[in-house]
Amino acid sequence: MTTLVPAVPQKLQEWAQIHEPVFTPAAVPYWSQISFVRDIIPEILSITFEEGEKIEESIMVISEHSSKSICLPVFQIELADGTQFTMRYNFHNWILSVGKVKEQTHHIRVWKV
Repeated sequence: MTTLVPAVPQKLQEWAQIHEPVFTPAAVPYWSQISFVRDIIPEILSITFEEGEKIEESIMVISEHSSKSICLPVFQIELADGTQFTMRYNFHNWILSVGKVKEQTHHIRVWKV
């Protein structure tokens, strides 16, 4: 696996449109991954609609990697409390790292998926 690093972090939708695969069968799983992170993850991580919008806006592509010769994003989401999610997908499984940028007391929410 090759990891490529963009010059500066980019908004998810902007990055996705620039890097869309030309090979048509690859476009379906590519866009499934993008829409899952863009549309579903903010809903899971938020309580209110406004909080979900802020999370959606915070999704950045901080790096790139390739799988099946397709350039894929490494996503990063930062919540208001400083919790940071870094994740990537290679069409087989997800790699997820969770960290905290700043210390703050908060309640933990648990979701059943």
